[in-house]
Amino acid sequence: MGKDGGKVILTNLSYGVTEMWIWKMASEYGSIWDVHVLKKNGLSRGIALVVFDLYECAEKFLKEKNEVEWKGRKLYVAWDRDLVGTKGFLGKQGTYPMIMTQNERNSIVIGGILETDGANEEEEFVVQEQIIIKAMEEKKWKKQTEGSWDLKEFRRMGRKTEGRTRPILLRFGKRKEADYVYHGRKIGNKQGMWIRRYTSREMKEMDELTRNIRQRKWKMRHQDIYGGNKQQQQQQQHQQQQQQQQQQQQQHEYQ
Repeated sequence: MGKDGGKVILTNLSYGVTEMWIWKMASEYGSIWDVHVLKKNGLSRGIALVVFDLYECAEKFLKEKNEVEWKGRKLYVAWDRDLVGTKGFLGKQGTYPMIMTQNERNSIVIGGILETDGANEEEEFVVQEQIIIKAMEEKKWKKQTEGSWDLKEFRRMGRKTEGRTRPILLRFGKRKEADYVYHGRKIGNKQGMWIRRYTSREMKEMDELTRNIRQRKWKMRHQDIYGGNKQQQQQQQHQQQQQQQQQQQQQHEYQ
């Protein structure tokens, strides 16, 4: 499946808005891959990133939701401009290449669940009890899934090493089942667990390049705003010190 997704940035959000609220609002325009509220010191910055499975859905969302009142504030929606294309170049604004198979799309990764010494039936029970069943407590989800989940794969990822708890890969039979569990991930986080999407190696590389671009831009902007004048002052002070030293040396020679 090689169709591109679309990534938009939401600003001027109310600080109490959760990722679940954004997902419910945005999913009316199409399938949502990811929602992430940006935080600083554990508090919302009023900014969120939303990734749609299809670029066309993100485009429609941007046109209809930009500068619209939502949760007591005017919502601003724009393309995420720093995304990296499949070959390392900047692509069309908001383009997010979805380089994954259907099985990968139906998978999520859970961390923070201790490993048992024996078979993984006990670990699977913990996941079923604390993650999946709690996600089903919402009536809308329970009705749409008919009260059952088709869990195709359950396994630890990577080699077992002492002192390290390996994350668990869950692969569902249906994409919407993975969506329900993933977007309800705050349930797990409160119990010391974390949940994220499964991403392919190519997507991880693109995300890393995107982060590097953002960091470089932030450093340059920060330097221009806060560091430019300081650098000039330091250079001027250094030149003045050199001039003073030269004058002192000349006076000493004359004496």
